[in-house]
Amino acid sequence: MQAWEQQCPDATASSSPSSFQVPDGRRSHSAVSVGDCMLIFGGYNGRRDRHYNDLWLLEPTPRWTWRRVRPGGGGPNRRRRQAMCMASSDGSRIVLFGGTSPYYGPPLFFTEEQKALMPEHDNSTSRLIDHNDLYVLDLKPTLKTLCMQVGDMC
Repeated sequence: MQAWEQQCPDATASSSPSSFQVPDGRRSHSAVSVGDCMLIFGGYNGRRDRHYNDLWLLEPTPRWTWRRVRPGGGGPNRRRRQAMCMASSDGSRIVLFGGTSPYYGPPLFFTEEQKALMPEHDNSTSRLIDHNDLYVLDLKPTLKTLCMQVGDMC
């Protein structure tokens, strides 16, 4: 991987080779800024036909560095096309909603009336399921929140 740094106002760019761990290439992921950093979640790699549910933080200092983040609690399953945003003015909570995941369950059957209401789709998306779930990543948990997490682990 190469990290490019844009320096203004002279608009010169410099590359810095990296030997650290980086997330796999992906599309349809979510990204949100957290202070001077960027947090990404999930996505899909078409070459590997793989959905992700990993969380990565890109930190600009001292050099552009990726770090895998493993928050406590139950997280979302592998997905793409989800929405993610900062949900508090103090930067303490990130909300993730929805997305699309592969469906591996038994075949689904629909009546002709149901099929008529469905949008046309190709075979590549016919085994996907849309989610309407919501997850909150608390970056500054209170003591009460931490105690509830410990209680869930017991």
